[in-house]
Amino acid sequence: MKKTILGAFLATLATVILCVCLTACSTNIVGDYKFYSMKGNEAGIEISYKVGDDILGVGKITEDFMTLSIKEDNTFTITAMGSETKGTWKEDGGKYILTIAGQDQEVSVSGGKLTMKQGDNQVTFKK
Repeated sequence: MKKTILGAFLATLATVILCVCLTACSTNIVGDYKFYSMKGNEAGIEISYKVGDDILGVGKITEDFMTLSIKEDNTFTITAMGSETKGTWKEDGGKYILTIAGQDQEVSVSGGKLTMKQGDNQVTFKK
């Protein structure tokens, strides 16, 4: 009897843990993101910036340097240094695609961070 009760308890516990993990670990692109880092190559010069760094002519970079707001209605808004751009997004085969002015940009999402890459350049946002 004790083994049956213990077995049922362990099965229930395993189910609860699995459900919590699937919910917590699933990738959900919807949300508000703030600037985290930027790296790449501009005119042959390697660049690498993160929150807290100083950029000549811009000043200290804050998380509001660039923001990204992705909505459930498959739209998004990206704001950089006061300039706002709107676009749409979709999920296609487990990949997320942002579309701005007809141009598609695949993004990766992992651990609360969203990364956009184009050529040698990448910008990372954090939820």
